Amino acid sequence: MERLKRQLEKAQSDLAESEENRRDLQDQVQELATQLECAQRELEKVQIQADLKAAFADLDAISQQLDEEHKRNNKLQALVRALEKEIQAMRHQALLRPSTSETPFKPASSGGPMASSQP
Repeated sequence: MERLKRQLEKAQSDLAESEENRRDLQDQVQELATQLECAQRELEKVQIQADLKAAFADLDAISQQLDEEHKRNNKLQALVRALEKEIQAMRHQALLRPSTSETPFKPASSGGPMASSQP
């Protein structure tokens, strides 16, 4: 009987120690879970920062392309204006110059081709 009491006390002591160890381990698990959540949030922040950096790099590249396209557009607009002016000048010159295939009209009173047909 005495031996059973000692075994019971020992088992109860071991059970209490085991329960305390279980609580300690559970606290450690909870602490590690909290640390893991914090680390995950930090990792997400780092990932977000990396994504933002990449997005800003893309934005800079697009902005540079836009600037280049704007410069090209300005050059093309200047070329179009210059060509339009040149075409307008050529049309104006063509209107001022008599055509070589046609004889200019001279009225009969000035001795032109119609003057010889009069009696």
